[in-house]
Amino acid sequence: MPEILPAGTAAPPPTSLMPLIPSTELAPDVIKTLERGAYLHGQVLLGRRPAGRLYRDDEWVSLSFLERRARAARGALKAFDAEREHLGDEFNLNGVCSKEFYLIMAAETAGLASNWSPNKCTATALAPIIKCTEISFLALA
Repeated sequence: MPEILPAGTAAPPPTSLMPLIPSTELAPDVIKTLERGAYLHGQVLLGRRPAGRLYRDDEWVSLSFLERRARAARGALKAFDAEREHLGDEFNLNGVCSKEFYLIMAAETAGLASNWSPNKCTATALAPIIKCTEISFLALA
């Protein structure tokens, strides 16, 4: 994000862009921010004005984004709970935050960049990166 955004443009909270792992997006303070945004979003959908006024377009987009991330975080927490219940004492979150995380992030970033790039050469050049990180990730499993 640029340091100075054009007037009327609100960037999403940086914490809302983090991966859904306990040390980042699933930290209690981040969950609180996401849930607050989800609550405000829901209030607006019910026809209320929690800010005492209508939201600007950029504010509404931010609330919608926070609501979506809150749902994703709730799903991730439920998945971790189910895995904890299924694995019992073998459950270990350290693997989520270790090497696999970096491989997943590299693959996701390369995949997004290749999809967004209007340049076919760039998209083609990123394809091997995606494949290599997928192979590395499978080897760790």
